Amino acid sequence: MHWRRLLREPLVHFLLAGGVLFGLSALFGQSFGVGDNSNRIEVTADRIQQLRETWTRQRGAPPTQRELDSLIEDFIREEVLYREAIASGLDQGDTIVRRRLAQKVEFLAQSVASTVEPSDAELQAFFDDNAERYRIPEKVSFSHVYFSGSNRGAGAEAAARDALARLTSGDVATADAAQLGDRFMLQYEYPPQSRDQVRDLFGPRFAGRLFELPVDAWSGPVPSSYGMHVVRVRQRVPSRLPALGEVRSQLARDLGGERLRSAADAYYEGLRRRFEIVVDADALAGGAAGN
Repeated sequence: MHWRRLLREPLVHFLLAGGVLFGLSALFGQSFGVGDNSNRIEVTADRIQQLRETWTRQRGAPPTQRELDSLIEDFIREEVLYREAIASGLDQGDTIVRRRLAQKVEFLAQSVASTVEPSDAELQAFFDDNAERYRIPEKVSFSHVYFSGSNRGAGAEAAARDALARLTSGDVATADAAQLGDRFMLQYEYPPQSRDQVRDLFGPRFAGRLFELPVDAWSGPVPSSYGMHVVRVRQRVPSRLPALGEVRSQLARDLGGERLRSAADAYYEGLRRRFEIVVDADALAGGAAGN
């Protein structure tokens, strides 16, 4: 529908975000530029409900009247000190405060985009445009016999070659292969693993060789970060693109994140156009020359 297409437009996100910021400012009596100069602090019904709900989420039970009175007094104390800090200019020149306030405004701008649920058509379009990001990598399942580099030193490779010869000749059955080597702290048999998973377990050299080995044959020696291995690849699962349903949740998260970034960027660009930006060209050129 036409209105759904409009909701996807960054300009619409910007306009909605501006409306949200204006409404929040009016509702809570907050200014996102300079401090509130009013001497009136009003604890509204909405604010009391927010304090009550926050306490309940954190503690698992609603506050007693005494606890609620304390929460309200804490809020008033914080508001008084906040207004005094703003009036005294304590927010000026403080990088942490500046960054936190900037993040708060950006989060408010993003909140509008986060409420728009993507349709199936939007998810499919996003998937089509970014299909390679969701490709399921090639995987292999394998068994191995381990020969310790720390215990055997240079002899680990020779022992691996001897074990390979006995396994390929049939002198030792595959079921008894692990007995030819040393004890290994991890597994001897692995279900399908991606190249990255194997690299994380055995190191890059082992992962590089493993994916080049033939299926249903003992091969080696294959070096790893632990020592030497004789390896039998049991199965190779080729890389493939998943169906939409397999990655729907991830797609929704990624598309939502992209919308948040677009909304924040659109809102910032709208604000930026309200300012005259002046950069000291001489200082900039001098800094570049000194590097």
